[in-house]
Amino acid sequence: MEMDVYVSNPGVGRCAGVEAVAEAVRRAHLEIVGEECAEVVGAFTSDAIHLTRYGIPTVNYGPGEWGGRRGGEEGEAVAVRELEVCARVYARAAEEFLAMRETG
Repeated sequence: MEMDVYVSNPGVGRCAGVEAVAEAVRRAHLEIVGEECAEVVGAFTSDAIHLTRYGIPTVNYGPGEWGGRRGGEEGEAVAVRELEVCARVYARAAEEFLAMRETG
């Protein structure tokens, strides 16, 4: 039996508020890591596709290297230290974003 498999996801659209989320993540990363975060544009899939479709401001941010050591025979893997830093960035960005929303 021969089979061709095609996968299609809608593109990630822009929605209101995404710039504020992205800026909060950028500032938090700079504050915690001490350098600007790398921004990558490429073909991949994530829940951002579905969240932005419903108007939820969403950015992708996380540990690991784009196209690098994230995958392998053992599956996706990143260093625990990278996860710790990422969690601190998420928390700081959320604090900033929520504070911005409260002050209008």
